[in-house]
Amino acid sequence: MNINKIPIFIITLLESNERRSRLTARLKFHNIYDNSRFVYGFKSDSPVIDWLGYGSNATPVEYATLYSHIFAIRNFVDSNSEIGLILEDDVVFKNDFCVQINNILQNIKIHNLFLLTCLKFDSVKCEPGIYEITRNTYGAQGYLITREYALNVLQNCDKPGFNITTGRLTSEIITMNSKGLYMIPPLVIEECYSSVMNHNVSKHLEAFKRICNLKDYCICENELILKSWNLI
Repeated sequence: MNINKIPIFIITLLESNERRSRLTARLKFHNIYDNSRFVYGFKSDSPVIDWLGYGSNATPVEYATLYSHIFAIRNFVDSNSEIGLILEDDVVFKNDFCVQINNILQNIKIHNLFLLTCLKFDSVKCEPGIYEITRNTYGAQGYLITREYALNVLQNCDKPGFNITTGRLTSEIITMNSKGLYMIPPLVIEECYSSVMNHNVSKHLEAFKRICNLKDYCICENELILKSWNLI
């Protein structure tokens, strides 16, 4: 199995043209554009989000992000593939992304989910560079997911009234509960240029700097992002 043989579903918003353009260039550089598909997520002011999140203590933006991931997972299940890759539209790939992800696909048994990025984590190591996902593993911008776990997510979360009760968590509900794995340094990071979640992108960038070298992610990066990273 290799990355060119599995479906990739990318969560985006209709108005995010610049993000999609930058990510499309990255996908083409890494030769994974042909098996990629953009999936339009939910905006926080969508009536669907009002319906799904009625009575919840989560914010509309949190619910919109969670259900955008669920919608992408639903598309993956419809593909009939046994494993898929879910990405957000602001991810940047590690320079040797394809080599490393193919190594994961060919040599590591993926139990439920393999997280490709993280911002904060516990060091529960199971082998060199590979760690167990815990309730303190934050970040969900990219992950491999199995069909079995995807069906479990849909059964438990793809319905109205699903309540977020564990603080500021959105799509991390999916990753934190997976009992899966992640790796450091991560295979994808955020652009850290803008955020629909109103995150402090500079704090996210500093978090990534603590666990990886940004130069390892700039092989095909455009000038706008490189300037924002202070690399040029």
